[in-house]
Amino acid sequence: MAAVILSLVGYATAAVLWAVAIWRAPSVLRGGEASRSLTVALAAIALAFTLRIPRVMHLFDVTLGVRDLSVLIKHGATVISACFLFDYVNALHGRRPRMAGPVRARYLPALLATVAMLVIFLVALPRTEASDLFPVEHTVGAGDVAYMAVFYGYLGVSLGLSGHTFWVHRGSGRNRLRPAAFSLTAGCVVGCVYTAYRVVIAFVRQVQHRPPLGDEAVTVGLTSVAVLFIVLGVALPPLQSLQKHLDNRRAGWVIHQLWADLTDLYPGVVLGTRESRVRNLFTVGSRARDVVDVVIEIRDARLVLFEATPAELFATATATARDAGLRGEALDVHAEAVWLHAALHHARVHGDGGGDAAAPTALETREDASRNRTPDEEVDWFLKVARAYSRLGRVYRDARDRGPGSGSGEDGGNAEAVGAVPGG
Repeated sequence: MAAVILSLVGYATAAVLWAVAIWRAPSVLRGGEASRSLTVALAAIALAFTLRIPRVMHLFDVTLGVRDLSVLIKHGATVISACFLFDYVNALHGRRPRMAGPVRARYLPALLATVAMLVIFLVALPRTEASDLFPVEHTVGAGDVAYMAVFYGYLGVSLGLSGHTFWVHRGSGRNRLRPAAFSLTAGCVVGCVYTAYRVVIAFVRQVQHRPPLGDEAVTVGLTSVAVLFIVLGVALPPLQSLQKHLDNRRAGWVIHQLWADLTDLYPGVVLGTRESRVRNLFTVGSRARDVVDVVIEIRDARLVLFEATPAELFATATATARDAGLRGEALDVHAEAVWLHAALHHARVHGDGGGDAAAPTALETREDASRNRTPDEEVDWFLKVARAYSRLGRVYRDARDRGPGSGSGEDGGNAEAVGAVPGG
């Protein structure tokens, strides 16, 4: 049962790595240096994990006719992956490499390690018997020690430097990128633990001449956890960007009704072309700028509306919401929504007359407070207002459907809406 589980974990890890590598493949052509390095690192580690699968190893060796060649390529791919992961973190944080002729200086250790492993493989390692866990399944000799020293030495140092760089720069980017930095650091740390574990196992085998109990499970577990952290660190930024994009789509949908009612009355505040709610939802591209523009248009129209309505209207809306037991931000949001419904109704009935902006009101006080909000806080505020405004609109429509005898609506009291303010 344990063997089946370990086999499934191996297949799943390789599949996830190939999926992420293929997903990032277009960045090789259109991305920057950091994107290209990361894609190469992921493709290399995906190849290495594929060659860890016993059936793939056997098929590879039988097809090429060289025993244990799959293990050499697996280790070479691991070295390349560690090299380009280090290249990625340096490019990501703007640390430009020095040039050593046509080859970058930090590529040289990986190249030398790969060449050394190849020479030891061809010259110093006996391959009289097949091995799934080469070279540690062989009797540990001088060639095995040299091979493992080169491979694990480079892997440990490279992952250690990458993890250290990720950790040092964890706070240099935007807040939403910090979880990715922590995850990548954790992946490198677990990779270093795996490297140290394999070195310890090599010494244990010199004494016992066989792997300790549970060695394969520990090896698979450590490598899978390290890959999980690295893949998570790579995937978090685009997933967070996707979440932000969906949030902007949802915000555009939520705020559209309030925007439409205000700009129908004051079309001059619209910065661009008016679009329907459905068309906005399915427009291709980022909507972050559009949401900010909509909030600016709502705020401009609202200021014009304020000048066109009696000053006491907002005070009445606030008092009615307070009487319903609302306090704090909930009171402000609901009072704003009730005032917007009543003020829009008043403006439609009376036009731009009837305003008394000179009188001090709670609305002016809140207007002064709103100037201290950041753009994101302003968007969040108007989203809350838009939700309350839409809920009130549904209550008003239901009241109209029940007929004038219900005693509710935009031109009368509405207990269900926490007291609709008289509109004219």
